[in-house]
Amino acid sequence: MSPKKKSSGNQQGGLFRSTGRFLLGILVGANVVSVVLLLLCGYSTMFHPKVCSILVGFGLTFPVYLAVCLFFLVFWAIFSARFIWISIVGLVAGFGFIRTYCPINLPDPHPQGCIKVLSYNVKGFCIADRRSDAAEQFRRILDYLRKSQADIVCLQEYQYWPDQLGRQVEEVRNRWPYHDSLQLGTNAIGFWSRYPIIKRERIRFSSTAHGSVAYTLRLGASDTIIVINNHFVSNAISAEDKSLYKNMVKTPSEVNMKSNMGYFVRKVGRAGLRRSDQADSVASYVERHADKPIILCGDLNDSPIAYAHHRLTRSLNDAYVSSGFGPGISYHEAGMYFRLDNILCSHHWKSYTATVDAEMDASDHYPIFCFLKKD
Repeated sequence: MSPKKKSSGNQQGGLFRSTGRFLLGILVGANVVSVVLLLLCGYSTMFHPKVCSILVGFGLTFPVYLAVCLFFLVFWAIFSARFIWISIVGLVAGFGFIRTYCPINLPDPHPQGCIKVLSYNVKGFCIADRRSDAAEQFRRILDYLRKSQADIVCLQEYQYWPDQLGRQVEEVRNRWPYHDSLQLGTNAIGFWSRYPIIKRERIRFSSTAHGSVAYTLRLGASDTIIVINNHFVSNAISAEDKSLYKNMVKTPSEVNMKSNMGYFVRKVGRAGLRRSDQADSVASYVERHADKPIILCGDLNDSPIAYAHHRLTRSLNDAYVSSGFGPGISYHEAGMYFRLDNILCSHHWKSYTATVDAEMDASDHYPIFCFLKKD
C-alpha cells in the first residue's frame, strides 16, 4: 500500500473513532440526565406546592425516566458494561420511589379474620355517559359491587338520579346495613359498611366540589376504627386536553411542545395547590387520631409520586405498596394511565393482596381493593 492510501485510511479510521466517541458521549450524557431527572421527580414530592408549584406535575413523568434508565441498563450490559454503573446508581438511589410507583410483592394469601376494603370511582355509575353501551356499563358496576363481598365500600363520583336507575343503585346499596353519602354540588361520595357507623365527621378544606368524610365504625363491643373516604381535586383535564396530551405523546414533532407543556404545567400546578390543602387537612386529622386504627380510601387524583401521597404516607402505609404487584394503573382514559386510587392504613393494620382490578373497566377508573387484618 502506498503512503498516500495508508494516510487516507488512517484519516477515515480517525473520523470513525471521533464519531464513535461523540455518539458515546451523547449516550452517556443522556443516561446521566435521565438519572438526575428520575431522582428529581422522586424528591419533588417532598416540596410543598406552595413553595414550588412547577414541580406539582413532575411526578407524572416519573415512569418515562424510569423506563429510560432501565433501557440504558440493558443497553450498557450488552454493548459497554463499563457504563452500566450510571443506571445502577440511579436505580439504587431511587429505589424507594421506584417501589412506591411499582411495588413487587410475592403473593401472600389473606388469613382468616381480615376485612375486605373496596374503593371505586364509579363515574356517576355511567348514567350520564353518551356511550351507546352506558346502560350495560351501569349494570356491570352494580353487579360488580353486588358480588364484591367487601365489608367496607368507599365510592367516589357517586351521584345518581332518584328514578328507576336510582332505585336499582339503592337496592344494591341496601345489602350493606349501614350507608351514608355526601352531596358535593353535582358530585358526591358514598360509603357502605357492614359495621355500624357511630360517628360521621366531614374534614373541611377549601374545595366545595370535592370532599373527605371520616366515619367511626364499631367492629365489636368496644372496638372502633376510623375509615376516611376521599375525593380530591382533579387536574380538570378536559376531553380536548386529553386529546392534546395524547397527540403530544404520539406525534411530538407536529405540535408546539413548548407552549403545550407550559399549558399543562400551569393547569396541573393550580390543581396541585388545591390538592395540597386537602392533603394537609386530611393528614392533620389523621395525626390527631394517631391512636386509632385508620383506613383511608379514595381517588386522590394524583400519582403516587406526588406531594399528596407523600404527605399522607408520612402517617399511613400504602396498602398497595405493601402488598400489591406492578404499577397498579387505576385511571385509564384517553391515553393517560396513572394510579390515582388508593387504600392507605395506619400501623395497626397489615395488608394482603392489594389489587387494582383492571378487568372491571366500566368507569374511567378501575376499582382497588385489599384485605386488612389488625395486628
